[in-house]
Amino acid sequence: MKCNLFIGMSFVFAISLNSCGMRDYMADADSCKELVKEFKTEDVLIGRSSTIHTTDSLVFVLDHTSTDSIIHMFDAFTDRHIKSFGKFGQGPDEIARAGQFAFDHDKGEAYVFDYGQQRVMAFNI
Repeated sequence: MKCNLFIGMSFVFAISLNSCGMRDYMADADSCKELVKEFKTEDVLIGRSSTIHTTDSLVFVLDHTSTDSIIHMFDAFTDRHIKSFGKFGQGPDEIARAGQFAFDHDKGEAYVFDYGQQRVMAFNI
């Protein structure tokens, strides 16, 4: 009986601590809304499995679940979609499974490691 009472009281105490923390978290989330900017993707749909890479002026989104273009490029200042490239597939100019990403701003080239075909692909932007 004492053990059940102790477990019950511990449970109530844990819930009360958690609810206080959750209230603070939600207040912080509401105050951050004005800091979040949405990129205008127009007709570009980005899947749930993606990664973001940034430079001083560009934002690249690698959409790992896309069956069309894998890489989407946005202007970091205007938040507008510039172009999409890196077609999905097993062909010579296609990406089977995108991995690591790098961008050489001086050369204007994007590099993507294709885990599916075990090679590095270079795209001239």
